[in-house]
Amino acid sequence: MDKTLLYKPALLGLVLLLAYFAGISSGILVYAAIAIFVFIAVEYFRAKFPPPRISKKRRKQLDKKYERYPLIVDGLSLALMVIEILLLYFLLKNIKLLVINTPGNAIYLSNPQGEIFLVAFLLSLSSIGWIIDSAAKIALGSDYWNYYYNQKYVGFNTKKVYKVVSIAAFLLAMPLAYIGLKDASYITSEGIFLHSWKNTEIKNYSWEDVAAIKKVSNKNSGFYVILFKDGTEWNTSNERWNSNEEEVIYYIKQKAGIN
Repeated sequence: MDKTLLYKPALLGLVLLLAYFAGISSGILVYAAIAIFVFIAVEYFRAKFPPPRISKKRRKQLDKKYERYPLIVDGLSLALMVIEILLLYFLLKNIKLLVINTPGNAIYLSNPQGEIFLVAFLLSLSSIGWIIDSAAKIALGSDYWNYYYNQKYVGFNTKKVYKVVSIAAFLLAMPLAYIGLKDASYITSEGIFLHSWKNTEIKNYSWEDVAAIKKVSNKNSGFYVILFKDGTEWNTSNERWNSNEEEVIYYIKQKAGIN
C-alpha cells in the first residue's frame, strides 16, 4: 500500500518560515525570490516524481468518489498543523520551565521562546503528513492518494518529497530542542548569568565585566546590545524578560556604573 505524504502543509510551512526570517532583514525582493524558489521546486518535483497514471475511465470513477475531498483534506491538514504546533509549543514551554535552573536570588529572568516555537514547528512539519496520510486512508480508502497525486495543482507523487522533508525537519529539531530548552539567562545582585543559543554552558559576568550598553533602534521598536570586556556581545532582541526590559537595562547600568 502506497504511503502518501502531503506536500502542501510542509511546503507552506517552509515558505512561512523563510518569509519570516526574510522579513527581518529585507523586503519584497526576497519574498519574490522565495516565490520563484517554490515555483521551481514544485516544477522539479513534477518532473522528477510524476504521479501514477490513471486511465480516463478510472479517473471518472474516482472523480465521482473523491472530487470534493482534496480541498477539504488540504484545509484540515493546515488546521491540524496549526493545532499541533500550538500543542507542541505548550508542551515544550512547560518542559523548559522544569529544565532551566534559576537560583532563588535571581532578580530578573529571560526565558526566550523563539527556539522552542521553531522546534514545535519542525516537529509538526515532520509528523503532520503521516497523521493526515493515515487518517485519509482510513476515512477515504487507499485509492484517494493516487487521485490526489493527479490533481492539477499537485501533479507529482509526494511520498519521496515529504519523506526527505520529514526526516530533515526531525533531525534539525533535535539540536534546536537541546539549545532552546537551555536558553535562559538571569540577573542577580552579583552579576549577569548568560546562557544563549551561542553558549553551550552558562557564562557568569560580574558587573565589572560590563563594558558598554548600546541601544539599537529599528522600524518596530528597538533592542539593546550589552558589550562585555571579553568581547562578547549580548543582543537582547530575542530575550523575554519577567519584567520590563527598560527596567532590566536600567538595573544593569546602575550596577555596572554605566551612564
